[in-house]
Amino acid sequence: MIFSRNSGIKLNRHEVDVDEPVRVLRGNPLIRPQASSYVLDDSGQWRWRPRRLKMIGPVGPDRFLTIILELPDDEGRAIVVTGYPSSMDDLAEYRRSR
Repeated sequence: MIFSRNSGIKLNRHEVDVDEPVRVLRGNPLIRPQASSYVLDDSGQWRWRPRRLKMIGPVGPDRFLTIILELPDDEGRAIVVTGYPSSMDDLAEYRRSR
């Protein structure tokens, strides 16, 4: 797992520590593809969001995170795009998978 310069900023914005995505990965997370689509960016402009991975898992007994990753490269390394506390929908998806 690789962190870009912007991923640390985005993680901090959502009150996620930089070490937490690695803890999610080590905890047997649910990993699902996230479809590509057009999304509104922070400036209100439409932009194309490529296909990515969504990783949902615990970092503690009462804390679940959703981490968004770029698709892995040929060596299996994936860049962290952002992360945030899991929504109720993400938690339900995680629990259904177990």
